[in-house]
Amino acid sequence: MKHPTLAISLLSMLSVLAPLAGCGSEEEEFYEDDVELDPADDTDLGKADGSDGRSVPAVGSTQRVCGASELNQRSGAGTSFAVLRAIPDGGIVTIRAASGTWVENDWNGMIGWSNSRYLCNVNTGGMGPSATESINKPNNGSLRNGAQIQPHPGYVVATTGRRATWGTDETLRWIGEGLDVVAAAHPSAQRIQVRDISVQRGGVPGGAWPHASHQTGRDADLTYFRASCDDDAGCPPTNVSSSSLAVAPMWTLLEHWLTNGQAHYIFIDSSLHAVLKAEARRRGHGSSRINDWFGPIIRHARNHLNHFHVRFVCPADDRRCRDV
Repeated sequence: MKHPTLAISLLSMLSVLAPLAGCGSEEEEFYEDDVELDPADDTDLGKADGSDGRSVPAVGSTQRVCGASELNQRSGAGTSFAVLRAIPDGGIVTIRAASGTWVENDWNGMIGWSNSRYLCNVNTGGMGPSATESINKPNNGSLRNGAQIQPHPGYVVATTGRRATWGTDETLRWIGEGLDVVAAAHPSAQRIQVRDISVQRGGVPGGAWPHASHQTGRDADLTYFRASCDDDAGCPPTNVSSSSLAVAPMWTLLEHWLTNGQAHYIFIDSSLHAVLKAEARRRGHGSSRINDWFGPIIRHARNHLNHFHVRFVCPADDRRCRDV
């Protein structure tokens, strides 16, 4: 028969030791398997009022279906209208009219309305076609002709031992352009770290790989802006709070990606959302736009207090890129 007092003592010791057993350095706890989210279909892509932070295609422009296996063409601008047909991934359409985020389009002579969230420019906005290609889904894909991230005054490329410094041309350009905007608006902003993007050919490399995604060159982990960081090492991958986060440069970076329609998802711990929303309101963004950013695009993910994760949209000329 077990002695009751001894049993209680053992349980007390275990309750103290159990939390310690899971402790490690913040560097060791930096990563987790990324949550793979099911993308929305055209029934819940956001408000049809043009306030979701993405540019609506211009009337007369040529677009292609991207990030979906097919896109509904409906009889009117909204999900209450009947589905006329489905345009396959890569289908080319011409924009005839727009209503909020919905566009009337011509697909091989067949006319209907579709949600513009799943339409991409046929060209790359004057940049010319990219040699890199994001293939398939972020958690089950690969990277063709990957480009390696280069030095930049706004970031430090962290040495993680995983050689995950490769991405699409667009991913690397959008990171650099965003930090250029930060530097112009906040000259004293500290350098942050760029952590894992993808390995050279994408997919899951041999050995330990702490991600479910990061397979197609579109996902990147970066550390948060702080008031003071080591200039050589950049801001470290340690936990921040709403009081230690450098909110102004952080929001400038996020705002750039959001207003240019470059971010598909941004994973940030929810404890930081309030101060970021307050900064967005201070800069004149209304509740409708903020609600379309926080939830649909900026999302909570556990273990994202010491870094944030951005997943960029499918590049316009990557025909095999998939979100679904």
